[in-house]
Amino acid sequence: IGDVGCGTGVLVSKFKDAFPNSTIKGYDFSGNKIQQCNKYYNIGENVFYIHNIYSELPQRFDILVATEVLEHLEYPEVALDNLLSGLNYKGRLFITVPNGREDTFSGHIHFWSPESWRLFIKKNIKNPFDVEVGNVFNNNYALITRVDVE
Repeated sequence: IGDVGCGTGVLVSKFKDAFPNSTIKGYDFSGNKIQQCNKYYNIGENVFYIHNIYSELPQRFDILVATEVLEHLEYPEVALDNLLSGLNYKGRLFITVPNGREDTFSGHIHFWSPESWRLFIKKNIKNPFDVEVGNVFNNNYALITRVDVE
């Protein structure tokens, strides 16, 4: 399981608790955040890594999450391509972004309404992926499954 844009590391910690026999990794572009995660969460080495989402991940995953990440990026389609390339066969990617109709955070570049989120996902994801798009807890989400045969 990989959390891309892990920030404070709270989701990585929750995954470690819920799936103690799984390999969990957190990636963030901020070296300071990664240092804080390693210091705060005493969950072992080789968990948190510095990574630029505009580059491919160093390995493939069965499960990837990117929660509240894409809205901060100038080139979310590049990041999305890199996330998709980081999936194993039958791997799943879960992405959330705020509902742009209600999002007022000045640090966001993109404000996707539910309709514009569907269009963004439809435009940028083609075969070999199955896609579900919707709204949960007033956030837009996409659940993407890699379905090609390797």
